[in-house]
Amino acid sequence: MNLDCDNHVIFYYPAGSGGKFLINCLALSGQAVFQHDTLSLKDLEGKLSIKDKFDILLDYLNTVPSGSAFWTDFGFGDYQMFGIDKPRYSKQTIGNPDIVNPAVTHLTVSEDKLFFSACHNIAELETIKQIFKKSKIVQLTNPDKFLSKRNWPREKFVDDRAIESWNNIAEKSWHYPETLEEFESSTFHDKIKDNFPSTYFDIVKSFKLKQELTDIVGNYVWDCDDFLVESKFLTSIQNLYNYFSLGEIDDRYIVNFYRAWYSKITD
Repeated sequence: MNLDCDNHVIFYYPAGSGGKFLINCLALSGQAVFQHDTLSLKDLEGKLSIKDKFDILLDYLNTVPSGSAFWTDFGFGDYQMFGIDKPRYSKQTIGNPDIVNPAVTHLTVSEDKLFFSACHNIAELETIKQIFKKSKIVQLTNPDKFLSKRNWPREKFVDDRAIESWNNIAEKSWHYPETLEEFESSTFHDKIKDNFPSTYFDIVKSFKLKQELTDIVGNYVWDCDDFLVESKFLTSIQNLYNYFSLGEIDDRYIVNFYRAWYSKITD
């Protein structure tokens, strides 16, 4: 096992914002694998063509009801790739060929194809980055319009403890601030800071945690608004291909995959 390989890519994004779709778009280049052990091994053996991959993706999409917000991402993911759950990730587990799925061992040694991890919070990202230190990070940003388009509930950013603390001390004329800046400029800021230090700490902490989710840490940044218009998407996916030196996108597959996927999640 070679954990110093440079063909591992981390996709870092809010849940529901299209990271798995992009991973599969890269797999359609022929120079990257699905997040699936068995299919990755077939790919490495030359037994899985781009058309085979496209057919697998379209066959899966045909099983998904139109307008479905929640589904299982083509049955692919980190567990299907690595064979262990993220809480068990460490250099010892991922680096042990008796524990991790066989495809990972082959991929880290051959380095012929990109393979992927996906994560939704900074703790997961830091853990994976410590294991595969040469990983590139693709970060998806600006997800609000896209998540609204697909009727995906936004992640709750306000900490329960902050709300509970607020409810215990808030006066009727107060309203919970939307941002840290709004809180700092509010008429009740100084009163809370001076008289309710525990509540003040909880509120500030909740905003700092929210900010952590939007800090730019990626080597490559994808704007989720680019999913909303086909022409923008095609330009952006070609740029992502260029970043990883994957050549030209194959319109036969990428365009039809995009249209099938987008129609399923937005109808």
